[in-house]
Amino acid sequence: MRRKILFLIFIVTFLLSGCNNKYNVKENVQLPIIEPYTSDLRSNINLYFVDKDMSKLAIEKRTFKGEMTSIKNVLVNQLFTGPKSSEYINIIPSDLKILSVIEKDHVIYINLSKDIDKIDVDEKEEALILYSLINTVSNYSKIDNVQIFIEGKRRNKFINYYKIDEPLLYSNSILENYQSPITVIEKYFNSILNKKYLHAIRMRYKYVNNDIRKNDLIFDLESQFENITEINIKSYNIDKYDNEINLYMKIEMYNNKYKRYEEYNYKSNLIRYKNSFLINEIVKI
Repeated sequence: MRRKILFLIFIVTFLLSGCNNKYNVKENVQLPIIEPYTSDLRSNINLYFVDKDMSKLAIEKRTFKGEMTSIKNVLVNQLFTGPKSSEYINIIPSDLKILSVIEKDHVIYINLSKDIDKIDVDEKEEALILYSLINTVSNYSKIDNVQIFIEGKRRNKFINYYKIDEPLLYSNSILENYQSPITVIEKYFNSILNKKYLHAIRMRYKYVNNDIRKNDLIFDLESQFENITEINIKSYNIDKYDNEINLYMKIEMYNNKYKRYEEYNYKSNLIRYKNSFLINEIVKI
């Protein structure tokens, strides 16, 4: 009986040792550590710089090592440092600072320093600076609405021309050659003063789309501006740069009948059409 028990123990020991050596794994061998994430993680971003002709924004695609970083870091460390390509220009002022960036209720709030007020720019340059920020942040964060604050306060104008009292959206139009909305209004009024009414109504969206008859528009212009011999746009603001925009203007007109200057507030709605703008509506407010 004892011999049988010893024989069974021998058989079991032999079988177990065979199983352990099945995969030929040697003892005390250091196996490589498998990390849960690769150490070569890379993130992609589109940065919006000005093209070398200073006519529009262009996209510079950039890849940086590491995980997706904060929006503030993207602006400070990527956009503000300027483009790598010589085809693009960094229009962001060198002394402008990002004080904070906050996301709340699907809106990105960018708080800029008051150094923005030291900048002397024209309308086009202001639009390019503004949308370099807006487009970069909107594209990176995947959040449409971007609100600009200056020193923690909401205000009406970014610098001189563009309104920032409400959140702004990503603009595709700024990726095409910039067309000044106010030049359309100036040409429109100049045509009226020179009695070139047909030329003026060709700048009206409703006429181009055959929504209104030519004679009706001409009669309307003649009656409105019969005694006006001078028109000056004193100031204006633009609510955004996109396929449809609103212009808010303070306009001075000389009324020859009463021999006096009269000041009016006008609002104009413009629609982008064939790389320019047409006047959809222009009314006193």
